Amino acid sequence: NTILLHAEGIEEIDLVNVIRSRRADGVVVTTPGKVDERVKSLVLSKLPCVTGRTDTKLGDRSACVDIDNRQAGFDAARFVADRGSRRVALVIEREDTCTGDDFLQGFREGLVNTPALCSHIHRIPVTARDAIIAARALFEDENAPDAVVTNLSLATIGIRHAMMQAGASNV
Repeated sequence: NTILLHAEGIEEIDLVNVIRSRRADGVVVTTPGKVDERVKSLVLSKLPCVTGRTDTKLGDRSACVDIDNRQAGFDAARFVADRGSRRVALVIEREDTCTGDDFLQGFREGLVNTPALCSHIHRIPVTARDAIIAARALFEDENAPDAVVTNLSLATIGIRHAMMQAGASNV
């Protein structure tokens, strides 16, 4: 069993004890803002975890993998540009998140020297409902995108739902 947590929701959870008690085998923690001390304790505990934007350069003192959101954004941009997309919409976390900022920076770098451009950027709270609202607005625009990229798992469902409603199955 693995626990997936958004860092804003861990106020009452002692992550190290959750794993040591065998209620979970590992933890995946997204860290959109300031890194919580409990996440640092988890990283230092040598228990298995995956984080986003946490200083995990601890060598053999850590059993942690850190996700490089900037590289993920770069790779996503290159993928849609190589696919032939020219109007790319980006749906990412709201402005006060580090992971969203990192992804956006990498995405913009990935589009350099390609014919693709980022035609729309929507920064939203991490909910499927907000993703549906953002995606509906995208597909109602007369210059609707020919590709949509997101770094939010929950947004994927909402975006796909809005695409189907708009008849944009080729995006």
